[in-house]
Amino acid sequence: MRKHLGKRIYKLHQWTGLFAGIVIFILGLSGAVLAFHDELESRAHRDLLKVSNSSPVDVDRALGSINTRYRNWEVRLQAYSPDPSRTLVFSLRRPTERLTVFVHPGTGVILESVDTHKTFVNWVLTLHYSLHARLAGQVIIFLAGVCFLVSILTGLYIYRRAVWDVVLFRTRVKKKTGRSVASSLHRYVGVWTLLLNLIMVLSGALISYEITTNALKAGGKPKKPAVTPVLGFSVNEKLAEIRRIYPEFHPASMRFPTAAGLPLRISGPVDGTGPFWSPNYNSVLIDSGTGEIQAFKNQGNADTATRVASVSRAVHFLEFGSLPVKVLFSLSALSAPVLSVTGFLLWYWRSRGGARKGR
Repeated sequence: MRKHLGKRIYKLHQWTGLFAGIVIFILGLSGAVLAFHDELESRAHRDLLKVSNSSPVDVDRALGSINTRYRNWEVRLQAYSPDPSRTLVFSLRRPTERLTVFVHPGTGVILESVDTHKTFVNWVLTLHYSLHARLAGQVIIFLAGVCFLVSILTGLYIYRRAVWDVVLFRTRVKKKTGRSVASSLHRYVGVWTLLLNLIMVLSGALISYEITTNALKAGGKPKKPAVTPVLGFSVNEKLAEIRRIYPEFHPASMRFPTAAGLPLRISGPVDGTGPFWSPNYNSVLIDSGTGEIQAFKNQGNADTATRVASVSRAVHFLEFGSLPVKVLFSLSALSAPVLSVTGFLLWYWRSRGGARKGR
């Protein structure tokens, strides 16, 4: 009975791995690059991210410049800092267009505008989450992630008796034939990256599920065009009020209203929260007309689903990570292509050997 179960689990491991193989190969390579997306973007725009300025940061001026030059875009201030030397970085969005706009923090003068779609990091990010195939690609990514998760869990069952021998290097890497090398690599890489791969595939699957379900709910319908954000108050004064009322909250990004009646959303980290929680899930909502603070959402008081989503985002995007942590996760991501290639070779050699035996 147990032997029969083992064969079924092996078959499940084999076929889920084969189905997910090429997609996981792509996700692993792109994920290894995206582990350093902050560093890559900072490197690409290093001359724009800092300026010589001693004047106070003026979000109102910056928003005024954006509204004057770019009418009817969805406007997000994706990088805000009270440091007067740090450039304000805006993300402007339309259904098929994306712009990254760098604005002087003191004068509000637009320094440069970049087509986000043409940046290397955005190209890799789109490949990672949709294979550049929109909704169809998002569905494929989600299904491949589920298959990879099943493959990891079934692989753990298959190699359960060899785990500690591999961890303690009691199992030698066999080099007699190509098949033995592939088998040893598959075993060693799978075991040593098991925990990190589980973390990344679980968090990635949750994020992918959210992206896919939202896209399916939209039903392919085009988004309504955004209107130029109009606020009935000074953002600078509101930031000062927030600092006074919620000193533990540190604004880091803003989403301006895209239609009448929608609030201004200011997000950022909160003192005392865990390092594995995403700052995007802490926010202050402000009535776009009256300037009244409608709510302060602190994920420390949020429901379980919100906390799980927050941890998934923080871990998958390495929002908490230092450089050594990013290197570790990048190497773990590279294990996916190795497992994909060695798994395919083992399946190919086994199936070819079975065919010869049958003849």
